[in-house]
Amino acid sequence: MLLGGLWHGASWNFIVWGGLHGLLLGAERMYGRKPVYFFLPRFFRIAFTFILVLIAWVFFRAETFSGALYYLGSMFGMVDVPQTSLLLGGLIYTSYSLAAMSVAALVVWRAPQTWDWSRKLTPLKIAVVVIMLVISVAVLSTQSYNPFIYFNF
Repeated sequence: MLLGGLWHGASWNFIVWGGLHGLLLGAERMYGRKPVYFFLPRFFRIAFTFILVLIAWVFFRAETFSGALYYLGSMFGMVDVPQTSLLLGGLIYTSYSLAAMSVAALVVWRAPQTWDWSRKLTPLKIAVVVIMLVISVAVLSTQSYNPFIYFNF
């Protein structure tokens, strides 16, 4: 995983990202199918794993190692962040973002798994997929420029 982090970029934040994922995978393999926190209810185990992975991904998306540490500090309230730069105020409370997150939550928690849904393709299912593809491309084309993550390679 360290080499995987280094492959993504030659900076400390990518090495830390790979190292954290390697540690998490190693811990999982060391304890087998029963994690250390097995005594917790399933919801809390999932939430704990999500938070650990979320913290590791901060290092992947940050431009610098110090930027990642600053971001983590702001996530946990250890750094004073100006009110104008808060993500919650600028993004989450827009009607488009709330609608997109609500639809995503419904799809994740209520829709059938893709593998099960696509075992038998019907003309209706194909039409739904094509319509969703067209909508996705239309939404992506209206957004501002966002470079491909590996544009430096």
